[in-house]
Amino acid sequence: MCFKDEKDMNSVSRSEVRNTTSAVNMQIEHNLAVSSEVPSTFMQTLKTKVCSDTSEVIVRAVIDTGSQNSYILKSVASKFKYKQIGKQELVHLPLGGDRSEIITQARYLIRAGNSDGSYWCNFQTLDQEMIYADVPTVIEGKWIDELKNEKISFSDVCSEEKSVAVLTGVDVAGKLLTGRLHTLPSGLTAVETRLGWTLMGKVPIKREDDLNMVVSAISMFVKEADIKDLWSLGAIGIKDPIEQRLKKDTEEATKQALLNNVIMSEEGRYEVKVLWLENHPPLKDNKHVAVKKLQSTARKLKSDGLFGDYDAVFQDWLAKGIIDLVTVEKENDWGRYLPHRHVVKENSMTFIRSVYNASDKEEGSPSINECVEKGVNLIELITDILLLFREGKVGVVADIKKAFLQISIDKSDRDFL
Repeated sequence: MCFKDEKDMNSVSRSEVRNTTSAVNMQIEHNLAVSSEVPSTFMQTLKTKVCSDTSEVIVRAVIDTGSQNSYILKSVASKFKYKQIGKQELVHLPLGGDRSEIITQARYLIRAGNSDGSYWCNFQTLDQEMIYADVPTVIEGKWIDELKNEKISFSDVCSEEKSVAVLTGVDVAGKLLTGRLHTLPSGLTAVETRLGWTLMGKVPIKREDDLNMVVSAISMFVKEADIKDLWSLGAIGIKDPIEQRLKKDTEEATKQALLNNVIMSEEGRYEVKVLWLENHPPLKDNKHVAVKKLQSTARKLKSDGLFGDYDAVFQDWLAKGIIDLVTVEKENDWGRYLPHRHVVKENSMTFIRSVYNASDKEEGSPSINECVEKGVNLIELITDILLLFREGKVGVVADIKKAFLQISIDKSDRDFL
């Protein structure tokens, strides 16, 4: 669906949106994902505005008629708080023909426009962690002057950003094409869309040596490979600036949510709620797995003569109200158990301690770590703290006994721990 103004956009009825979510259809997705590190060819990229009711941002987009669906970065959809209007089960068929496992992706209705804001349209997209890791931008060359001679303005020239935030597939691309195109003397083709001009084609070779330029193509032939690797192999550790900004925004929002939910309990402890990821997969009951791992740990403790010391840790926690016993009546109720093991440090004040594994998971079920917000990386602040420590003449060091264990968990989340 494409609309040229706000009035047309508002004409989408609620019943139409509800109908979109009424069924999840199985669809096989064909997507030709090829990227070059050296721009031997230009893909149809452009800068487009993506907006919500309160804000807008300019992002890189690519028109890919080799993809049946349109996509948006999951981080961008989260930033604009786009409401999920449905889900789609997909089987991806990347270059090489291997099928991916069936995956479920969220569907969003997004709003995009050209750079001057004279045209806006709405269309449906699927969310994706990474679309293209590295799509060549149009570089300086004689084709720039050729575009100027045709009075064609092109938005995606020498962009610092290499990845794209929006992919417009064949489901939408046909509606965006105006039919106007120019074949430039350099051999490249300028194609007009309602979101702006794009440039495509083989980059002219200046000299014979350029025939030896290195071209890398993403090709997925390994059946066991994760489909997300299709778009991330070319990243080489380089992050999209937009993605970095969105990450900072998410971290700040997570920090604020934590501060807003902290209360002081009747016992005089800070009490917090678990900051669950929105729409995280359901956590299964893993009691039988946790019990097996506990039995294995107990055998190891007994063989090392440490069972009594390890048991004393839990008895101490129980006496101080740090942990609660699961009563016999509640043993059969739903619960998520954290497997744990012992760590021994001979020269430490705490000779033996318990370490919990929140990354533990079963097949078909996520771990708790995969279902909660990660928040701000506080390790990055250590350098500042150490520098501030040097400002005064006298340094004072203090410690809180069992600091993390002093924080209480809200009762509504205790069954997950």
